Amino acid sequence: MRFSNIVSLTVSTLFLPVAVASENATLSLTLNALKFGSKSSKNEPTAGESSTETIKYSDVLGLSAEDNEPSFFEIGLQYENNVFYYYPLGSLGEREIWFGRELMDNFEAGVVFSGYTKSYEPSVSIVGNTSKLKSSHAMAFGFFTNYGFEALGQGWELSAVPYYTSTGRKFEESSSDTRSEGSGLSGEVLMVREVRPNLSFAAGFSFDWEKSTLKSGGKEVSKTTDTDFGIHVGRMRFTF
Repeated sequence: MRFSNIVSLTVSTLFLPVAVASENATLSLTLNALKFGSKSSKNEPTAGESSTETIKYSDVLGLSAEDNEPSFFEIGLQYENNVFYYYPLGSLGEREIWFGRELMDNFEAGVVFSGYTKSYEPSVSIVGNTSKLKSSHAMAFGFFTNYGFEALGQGWELSAVPYYTSTGRKFEESSSDTRSEGSGLSGEVLMVREVRPNLSFAAGFSFDWEKSTLKSGGKEVSKTTDTDFGIHVGRMRFTF
């Protein structure tokens, strides 16, 4: 079990008494039941030909076929008009946190943070690089909006997250240092059906787009455009 999964379990354990003890607080746990998707990455080097790689994937009960780890797991807490969401394996980094407020009925907005830093002692060797890696980091900052409404006799949820992201690696030889900066947009459209007072299922689609620039030794090396389109056959949400 990854450290992030242990953290998510600890956080949910800490929040549960708060949700139970207060009529103004609600705790939710959300997990993908089934998702099909396609990821595409286009790389445009400053020298050489462009290339595009596409991967088709499926997630069952939140477990991705690539690494058998939860691909989508959300812990949500709403207290009065304040909202908090925690993603141990978010799309913007290893751990992702959303803070915001419900500005009006069924409309939430706030900020998104994510990231990590790692140091290596002793430094480690990287394939394709003669200099050893000393440290790496990733961070992202953005904004989110969530909107829920009724239409065609169904409940609907819309979500949008514009963000800025930055990653980097530092080597023993500074001329080998790399840094990537970019911006992106993530969004979802879901149809939600409540099957029990504390259990709902959602179906719909998600879209992620990101464009970034990679620099090595202070010089631009390439531009990358990533897109991810997913179809959600079912997403389970438990509320307490």
